[in-house]
Amino acid sequence: MRSLLAFTSRALITIWCYFFFVLGSLLWGVLIIPLTIVLSRFWPKARDLFTDCTQAALGIFIRLLPFMKLSVDRSRRLCDGSRVLVVNHQSWLDPIVMLSLEHRLSGPARGYLFRTPIIRSVLKLGRFYLSDGGQPAPLDRMRQGAEEALDHRGTLLFYPEGTRTKTGAIGDFHLGAFRMAVEYKLPIQPVVIDGLDQVFPPGSVIVQTQGKYLVRVRYLDPVEPPYGEGPQRRVVRELAQQVRLSMIDELARLRTERGAAGRKQPGNA
Repeated sequence: MRSLLAFTSRALITIWCYFFFVLGSLLWGVLIIPLTIVLSRFWPKARDLFTDCTQAALGIFIRLLPFMKLSVDRSRRLCDGSRVLVVNHQSWLDPIVMLSLEHRLSGPARGYLFRTPIIRSVLKLGRFYLSDGGQPAPLDRMRQGAEEALDHRGTLLFYPEGTRTKTGAIGDFHLGAFRMAVEYKLPIQPVVIDGLDQVFPPGSVIVQTQGKYLVRVRYLDPVEPPYGEGPQRRVVRELAQQVRLSMIDELARLRTERGAAGRKQPGNA
């Protein structure tokens, strides 16, 4: 009986969140997106204003979610200007969290997101581009995205695993993000997320945790050019391995801290 009540509670909370996300999406689709499309014909900065408004709206949505509490650690050094943001991929909520935290993100997005008209318009206005099946986007398109980010002092967002983790561990990296960093001499800001794989793991349609589960986002020290000498292929691979290992170490540290905090809770021996 208790498990049935817990499931019902999680299902109702999830439905409530889906409802408000869909409601907000409809508002964007009926009002904000058409207005931006019209304004962008006469005012070049309309798309930048659109991405800023979208970030603010998503920030409110994330703060109001009743099933998670977001903690963001930016205590380490952050990059100024355009950069490559490299993030581990745990849940479909990852991009929403990052879009709520960062100004003017762009980068590759999975093809299924482009099938929904409203989401497709949001992505295109935000200068995201198609990368399907967990495979890297075409190199020419990635270069175009990097150049657009530089023109607008934006940030490139990459999930180099290409898909959500099914084990909680950080998987192998595709190399596109690191090739763009090397070619365009952009700094890399690694970011590690912990907890969303428990809240909304792959394959789940409702929240899997009880109460306000702590989700932590930690920015790591940036990796900056120059990135070394030698053949570009080797430099890119070594850079990807360096960043991946640092993110694996940080994820382990976050989970150790979570376990230690849990043992300190009242009633725990």
